[in-house]
Amino acid sequence: MIHLRKIVALLIVIIAIPFCLSHAQESEQYHSLQQGSKALQFQISGNFTLNPFTGTALSYKHQVSQHRARRIGISLESRYYERDYPESMVDMNENNLDVSFGVEYTWMNYTNPESDIKFYYGYGPGIRVQYDKTDNLFDNRTSESLRSSFGLSGIGYTGVEWFFRSNMSLHAEYRASARINYTREKNRVEVDGIETQNTGRRTTMVTLNGDGVLFGLSVYF
Repeated sequence: MIHLRKIVALLIVIIAIPFCLSHAQESEQYHSLQQGSKALQFQISGNFTLNPFTGTALSYKHQVSQHRARRIGISLESRYYERDYPESMVDMNENNLDVSFGVEYTWMNYTNPESDIKFYYGYGPGIRVQYDKTDNLFDNRTSESLRSSFGLSGIGYTGVEWFFRSNMSLHAEYRASARINYTREKNRVEVDGIETQNTGRRTTMVTLNGDGVLFGLSVYF
């Protein structure tokens, strides 16, 4: 179903290109790849919803010159829940806190900014920090789990961008990344106030990913 939605979305874009192009050519300034231009970038998902193109909170682009730009993507996620079991015959309670923050900063380069279809490539670093804590109370037994992680990544991408208006464009982009992630976990258990378990471990993971093709919309101002 997800693949079908993506195909339908792509067909609609292709059908709309001639109509949008006729309006775009009415403007003397065919694109906004000028020094000082700024843009908010959105990812077009398979169900036609818009999300930040990079990151989960904000995707921002600044045009340094006609050939060069800078892009920053910010991710910020948090979740907290507390759960009680009032119908249980014993005292049961669970609460969880999960917080994560990430930033990607990349340099973009346009090889042919005057062409109708503009080719670009980019690269840069990314960082991600995550903290997760879970507490469980079961009668006279208390357990605590802590998990923290820190990740570094190197990001590369290449894509094409097409302006259907002087200040709006569609783009398709292929991304790949190399990531290294350090994780620390700690588990502690108490029974009747006496510590019975205290364990922990550290993990290092290296991954190489092809992140697939993303479709996006940029709005310049």
